[in-house]
Amino acid sequence: MLIKLFKTIIKILLPKRSRKYIRENRIFWKYKDLFNPFYKGDFINNILPNWENERRESYSKYIENNNITTVFEFGCAPGLTLLNILKRSNHTRVYGHDINHSHMSYAIDLFANEFQGRHLFYKTLKVSTLERDLSITKLDSFDLAIFDRVLMYLTNVEIEDHFKQYGHLYKRILIDDFFGDIQGDYKHRDFNKILTRYGFKVHETSPSLYSKINMNNNNPIKTIYLKV
Repeated sequence: MLIKLFKTIIKILLPKRSRKYIRENRIFWKYKDLFNPFYKGDFINNILPNWENERRESYSKYIENNNITTVFEFGCAPGLTLLNILKRSNHTRVYGHDINHSHMSYAIDLFANEFQGRHLFYKTLKVSTLERDLSITKLDSFDLAIFDRVLMYLTNVEIEDHFKQYGHLYKRILIDDFFGDIQGDYKHRDFNKILTRYGFKVHETSPSLYSKINMNNNNPIKTIYLKV
């Protein structure tokens, strides 16, 4: 009841454009618990039950079909996508990072005993740390890196810098975001061009399975890239 009241008050006090600006701002995601003190309750009651939606199921199906055993998610939020992967695959180990440290692993924490030894989360992202943790399992790269509607919050420089530093750690990259040079209501990027510079080629492309509501003038796409 309090959660619904809180959301109603926010909608009344803030116009739609202001709410959109806040949602797209990295500061909001980093300190989401402060902006929304009822987030954890909302997560348990409304967000967690959505762990097996069509989009996340498609990711897990791809992982199973391609025998992927290590997955890293950049911007994993409360970990619903990684939770789906762990529940759908008995042999996959997941790694996650998010700028919001307090709710980075909400979902998996609820099932910690079920997935012991199969998940690891990072508050601070460093190349040396990822290389060290991969080497423990005698690996030098992740089978798949997921960027699920997170690159839209980064600047062009930050995106280029990430793939320049971390690209050698990814065998495959899955991006669900806004593609193209023509700008809509969200930031669009030519990810094909960017990733080509760092040694990747398009493996498969399909329409995004995110909700199509309010997607006018935008081009949401899911693309998977392979290291050349």
